[in-house]
Amino acid sequence: MTAHSPLTCRQLFDFLADYVDGTLAPAQRAEFERHMGACPSCVAYVDGYRRTIELGKAACCGDHPDRPPAAPEGLLNAVRSALRRETEP
Repeated sequence: MTAHSPLTCRQLFDFLADYVDGTLAPAQRAEFERHMGACPSCVAYVDGYRRTIELGKAACCGDHPDRPPAAPEGLLNAVRSALRRETEP
């Protein structure tokens, strides 16, 4: 990536994770953002990428009123025991 050869959409994807993480080197970040300033498709792609990360984190780590409560440990143990009995000779 240099000032003489602008970043292509395909090249942008190679730097996407580092850009979103904030670890992209300043010169590369400037070129990345220059491309984003001229390419609405890449802006939409990066926005979708960020949103996917947010949704993944929320699904794994966030509180959700629609999420059912955790199964009681006794129930889990009973299911595990039943599965072991089914697989034993």
